[in-house]
Amino acid sequence: MAPLSLVARRMRIRRCAVLLLEPREDACFDLPALLDGGDGLRRTRRWVALAPHLGEEREVDAEERELLGALSPQQWQPAHALAPAVRPALRRLLASGLVIGSTRPHAAHRARDERMRASG
Repeated sequence: MAPLSLVARRMRIRRCAVLLLEPREDACFDLPALLDGGDGLRRTRRWVALAPHLGEEREVDAEERELLGALSPQQWQPAHALAPAVRPALRRLLASGLVIGSTRPHAAHRARDERMRASG
């Protein structure tokens, strides 16, 4: 995939059509936590993106989660209109298929997303 800086002037983006963001908590045994008087479990929280056109879940970080919430699933917008600070997150989301790009390197994800849109 070409770096975003090379295609940003002509590429348009939108969020995938169907997306569910799910908070998850994983727990595992932690002896030091038990010895410190706790319940003996270490808990970690994370966000998982579920998009049927991908066929698998993808973990997203806070920056990616916020960017997904800010993008329209219907309206295309120029990629260069986004703040430079969010471009690393945009690159990751484009690579994962959660954000759809209008240029050739993103054609496979775009085609799967279009099939999902057409299925109603």
